Amino acid sequence: MNDYDKNELKKHLQDYCDTFLEGTQKQNFYICPFCGSGTGNHKTAAFHLFTETQFKCHSCGKSGDIFNLIMEIEHLTFTQALDRARELYGSPDSVKPMLSRMVTIPKRETIIRLEPEKPTDEWQLSILPIVRRAQNVIFEDAGKKAREYLHSRGIDDQSIRDNKVGYIPMVRTNDWNVQYGYSYNIPTPFPGDDRKHIAIPCGITFPYYMGGKLYKVEHRRLPDQITPDADKITQVRGSKPALFNADAAACDDCRRDILFTGGVIDAISINQTVGRWCNNEIMAVTFGSENIQGDADEFYRWYVMPYRVVVGLDNDDAGRAAAKKLTEQITRARIDAGRTAAKMAFPPEQYKDWNEFLTNDERSVFNYVSDFFPEIEIK
Repeated sequence: MNDYDKNELKKHLQDYCDTFLEGTQKQNFYICPFCGSGTGNHKTAAFHLFTETQFKCHSCGKSGDIFNLIMEIEHLTFTQALDRARELYGSPDSVKPMLSRMVTIPKRETIIRLEPEKPTDEWQLSILPIVRRAQNVIFEDAGKKAREYLHSRGIDDQSIRDNKVGYIPMVRTNDWNVQYGYSYNIPTPFPGDDRKHIAIPCGITFPYYMGGKLYKVEHRRLPDQITPDADKITQVRGSKPALFNADAAACDDCRRDILFTGGVIDAISINQTVGRWCNNEIMAVTFGSENIQGDADEFYRWYVMPYRVVVGLDNDDAGRAAAKKLTEQITRARIDAGRTAAKMAFPPEQYKDWNEFLTNDERSVFNYVSDFFPEIEIK
């Protein structure tokens, strides 16, 4: 087949899409056969024929011509896809007979994606002002130790601001309450709850936002605040399972690679050393605990819609076991949607986690992580 024949066959891209893809009310837009874009609550499809011969899904990043589409959908080699297109559109008489012999591609069922369970409105109204105040405190004298601690972990001030990190000081008087109107114990935001207050611990605050809503607040005590009866890491009662950095890592209209880490400090470390250098094409997210793994439908935007997904939790037995479980869960969701499998990646053997890698060899982090995501664009 010569180049002229190939170029003529490329012009039948819309014919192929009209026959085998599910159309939408918007001209030249279809339900994406790879990521399902267009089946969500808003029915906004991202699979677009932007020229006579080229398609692109602005959600998952798949793109190409009719041959690429046939190869992906029908699991054929390039040569086989050429033959298929030639049989379909090689002559005016070849189309109808071949349609009856083609493997039928079922239309994707409309899937209602679930949203992660949100905290109550009362909870957000109670907690959000404290979180916002903490973001200011960390850059005041009261937050000096918190900043120094984060700096010792390799986290710079820009990352502190970008991630809305804050600090609630350990005060032994009611100055915090008198000056700012807040105290460590606030009236419970849970209707019908017989407990009068919930505790707001001192320490560094890491807020988890999803869809612009506060879902969770994680607290990390400074080393001199840790006591035998106080956990190093806690969360405010009423928080819900959520992904840290979820909104920044969403990929509704861009190509995005996602790296799941085992904790917030690790996620910030990756985004500071890797995300900035590749225009945030690679973004790290975390549930904040290796024991939390979200439902595939609830976290579809971060499990399935990204171009590639890598899971890299702590570099120990527990982290590797949890990473294997999460990778399998994400892979099942991605394969069901026609996407590539998720992969596992860990820091070099001498480091326990990504942050330890950062603090010991910052210059190598980008090259090491980007090797798991070939062909990224360096800023």
